[in-house]
Amino acid sequence: SIKRNLATGEVTVVWDRNAATLALVDKYGAIYRGDETKKYVYLTFDCGYETEWTDDVLDVLKEKDVKASCFLNGQYIKTAPDLVKRMLDEGHIVGNHGNNHKVMSKLSIEELFYEVESNNELLQQYVPGAPYMKYFRPSYGSCSAWDMALYQAMDLENILYSWAYYDYDPEDQMDPAKALETMKKGLHNGSVLMLHTVGSTNAQVLGDFIDYVRAEGFEIRNIDE
Repeated sequence: SIKRNLATGEVTVVWDRNAATLALVDKYGAIYRGDETKKYVYLTFDCGYETEWTDDVLDVLKEKDVKASCFLNGQYIKTAPDLVKRMLDEGHIVGNHGNNHKVMSKLSIEELFYEVESNNELLQQYVPGAPYMKYFRPSYGSCSAWDMALYQAMDLENILYSWAYYDYDPEDQMDPAKALETMKKGLHNGSVLMLHTVGSTNAQVLGDFIDYVRAEGFEIRNIDE
């Protein structure tokens, strides 16, 4: 939808999933956003590969006493098992992002099952004793009724997101001040925020953002609450 401020002439484009899509998300138990009547916010991070910034993100989360959900693919698990262990030790949820970061909605049943289960096997190999990753986020947020039904049949919690921004290129990071303002504008009741740990900007602004979220009266929860 398009909103125009009559006083200033400023035009804001607001994107949302259409009603039919929201109905499918609800039908198959996927989580797109939380209860819109409550001032809850959910912090989630996609971790595809390590570029030295995850420790900084985890430091901020620990300092602010915030629990988040971190969705890992196979490359991350294999190259950063110590960080995965730290996530678990500090009470964060470790979720499944598929072994090879493929577009899940384009895969066969066998390929989809492999992406999910081989990633769980990698986690056990590199972080023995880690819990089964029952929370799953499809790569690129791509999903259809077909694969959502499969996730449901596999007893997976399909975690989508209601807000994200361009933060996933470590060589093209947004200016921290601009990023913080962008994140503030994306805040809404039931926000499921999707961030990445590969760049410097999120590590720099996360503490200020958490302070802002709480100052606005929001409670930061984890996806299992």
